[in-house]
Amino acid sequence: MVEFRICSKKHLAFIEIIRVAAIFFVVFLHVVESLGRQYSPLALLADLSGRFFVPLLLMISGFLLGYKYYSQNNFQKKLQNDIQNSIEIDPQMGFEKIGFDRSRFLQSKIYGIAVPFIIWNIIYVTAVIRPGFRDLFSWQVLFLLATGFVHLFFVFVLLQLFLVYIFLYPKNADKKGQFIFCAISILLTLIFYLFSEWDYSNNGADNHYFEWTFGKFFIGWMAFFFLGILIGTHRDLRLKLGRHMWLFLMIAILIFPVYYYQEMQMIAYDGYLCREYFRVSGFIYQFFAALFVLLYSESFFESNQKKNLMALRDSLAALGNDSFGVYLNHFLFIMLVLYLLNALMIPDNFWIRFMLMLPIVLALSWLSVKAFKTNTKLLARIGQLLYGRR
Repeated sequence: MVEFRICSKKHLAFIEIIRVAAIFFVVFLHVVESLGRQYSPLALLADLSGRFFVPLLLMISGFLLGYKYYSQNNFQKKLQNDIQNSIEIDPQMGFEKIGFDRSRFLQSKIYGIAVPFIIWNIIYVTAVIRPGFRDLFSWQVLFLLATGFVHLFFVFVLLQLFLVYIFLYPKNADKKGQFIFCAISILLTLIFYLFSEWDYSNNGADNHYFEWTFGKFFIGWMAFFFLGILIGTHRDLRLKLGRHMWLFLMIAILIFPVYYYQEMQMIAYDGYLCREYFRVSGFIYQFFAALFVLLYSESFFESNQKKNLMALRDSLAALGNDSFGVYLNHFLFIMLVLYLLNALMIPDNFWIRFMLMLPIVLALSWLSVKAFKTNTKLLARIGQLLYGRR
């Protein structure tokens, strides 16, 4: 089966840099939450302003699919060159069969994402909930094992979106057909957010039930993923959007005070945030902030070719290769470091513990991933199971 990868690793380095920034924020946020949720105005500002990073991770996942496999102009050029060079290609094979191997793609996601997801789910549920034999088959435990413990919901959402992409996304359609699919995705996500608002206004605070039940399913996130595919596939569309990226930033900035005010009101009424996502104002902010960061990052690194900057880019991109592993394992190290701080009787002061925990958790998480990237076959095999084939 012939499969064409029409991308430049150096060009896509900006994607890895975005991943590094996003994973840093996720770890930062989880460290803060482990020390006791802070609802001061400044803490909430920092929290909400970075909420676009999870949608951004979905957007760049879609972008990579579009950019790597379905940049149609480059694909056609490559196909014509291969035919001229007399490579044996069945003329009856269509674009989907040549450009996209469904079974191979699915297999790569099973070994690269699903297997680590299952293993880490078992680790976290066992370590945190510690279910007895009877509880093991309870709805709560089975639902967590299936849909993801705490932060692993993102991986569950991503796996669902890959399935939608495989079986429903119009890969053979022209730009108009793919645009319509993307527009429908955005509409469905917006409807989901409206339903979330309706549910909250009618039922009030629900101790995160809506978010941690319905929010784990793909409809609430598909807008970001399929927009990423669309702009990754069609460079001309990406360039057009790039000319308006400062407008997107302005929209995000203008809507953020509304988002912030609504969340402050929720804290005032309920005492906590039962909707960290799935507010309409939050959707608008996250959508345009993520789109701006994606477009600006590509533009910035394409237009700046200074050696020092390129060296920094390559160093950060190298860290991005380990970002998925850090995302999977960092919660385990948060629990471990927190246990050690308590055992060593470190003063229960937020800033002291935060300044100790953040760098230690980041270092341990990264080193844990690196430790399995070795020539030792057994360790390498364990690493593949824990962190996927990368």
